[in-house]
Amino acid sequence: MAQFEIKGIHLDIPDAHLTDGLRREFERGIYEWGEVRALTNVLRAGDRLLDLGSAIGFVACNAAKILEPHNIICVEANPDLIPVLEANLAANGVRRARSVQGAVVPDAFDGEEVSFELRQAFYSSRVVGEDVKEASRIVTVPALKLSDLLEAFAPDVVTMDLEGAEAALAMQHWPGKVRAVIMEIHTGVYSLSTVEAIFAGMSKNGFAFQPKGSRGDVVVFQRVGTE
Repeated sequence: MAQFEIKGIHLDIPDAHLTDGLRREFERGIYEWGEVRALTNVLRAGDRLLDLGSAIGFVACNAAKILEPHNIICVEANPDLIPVLEANLAANGVRRARSVQGAVVPDAFDGEEVSFELRQAFYSSRVVGEDVKEASRIVTVPALKLSDLLEAFAPDVVTMDLEGAEAALAMQHWPGKVRAVIMEIHTGVYSLSTVEAIFAGMSKNGFAFQPKGSRGDVVVFQRVGTE
């Protein structure tokens, strides 16, 4: 079990989930720094956060510096990471945050379950696509429709790091209660036309690009009129 301390957040991570590159990110304290930076600029006391793709809980633990833990909902598809996520939440005083296991899918998805590809570098695990690696393990996980999650938890802010699943979600309906969406748009996966479609979809829903908090692949979309 590897242990890391990043900006006051303690993380325990089983060695089986670490690659050399990931270990260096933790040791340098730069793991998911972009998402955390965006959260600091977006969250307001009293908000409810829906964290899609929570992984080991680092973003959620940082959110708890601003929010009450019971206002944080973590969604993670990888069943092997759920105990790691929950242990890290507990170790950082965020035990009252809720964890939900399943893969987020667009409303158009037809089915109760979806195939999910597990990779050693846990942050790159994803819903099965065309580029499945031979060394990967495929598991079946619950399919969680975005609109069901938004209705059930009524978040003010949504973080989304879903390794290539963001595009379809950006193009569907987002209810008015959601004030901001922090999205890693994975330009290494998406073509420029897909990035354009993501921005167009969020714009159609009433969100504008918010430079404050955005940097690189981490983009903040804020609903117009909620500045």
